[in-house]
Amino acid sequence: MEVLRPVSESRPARALVFIDDGCLRQDPSLVGRIHRWFATHDPRLVQLAAAPEPVTGGETVKGDLAIVERIGRLAYDLGICRHSYVIVIGGGAVLDAVGFAASLIHRGLRQVRIPTTVLAQCDAGLGVKNGINHFGAKNFLGTFTPPDAIINDAAFL
Repeated sequence: MEVLRPVSESRPARALVFIDDGCLRQDPSLVGRIHRWFATHDPRLVQLAAAPEPVTGGETVKGDLAIVERIGRLAYDLGICRHSYVIVIGGGAVLDAVGFAASLIHRGLRQVRIPTTVLAQCDAGLGVKNGINHFGAKNFLGTFTPPDAIINDAAFL
C-alpha cells in the first residue's frame, strides 16, 4: 500500500487498525494476516502502532460517544501524531464511526477504508461523511473527511 507514506525519512508512518467484529468472526485469520503484512514491510517506512482493535459492527457502534472516547484514548496513549493513519475494515456503520473519531484526533488522522459489504463499498467506503448518532438523532454529530485511500477487496464479500 503505497498510500502509507512515512512522515519523513527519519520518522515512519504509524497505523492504528480497527476491524468490524463481524469480519473477525468470519475470518479469524485476519489479525494474523495484518501482523504479517506489517512484518514484511520496512519498519523505517510504516509500523503497526498496536494490535488491531475489534469494533462492534452494525448501527450499535454509532449509538454514542464511547467509540470516539475509546479511539481517542488509544491514539493519545500510543502517542499517535497527526501524520499517522487509521485503517478501518468493516461495514458502513464501523467506517462511519471510526472515521468520525479519526477526523477529530489532531484535526484529522489520515484514513484508509476497507469496506466489507456491497453497500459500504458504494456508500460509506467512498463517501466523505463520517458520523455518529446522538441525542436520538441519526448522524447528528459528523464531519466531512475524505479518505486517503479506499481498498475494495472482493474477498470480503
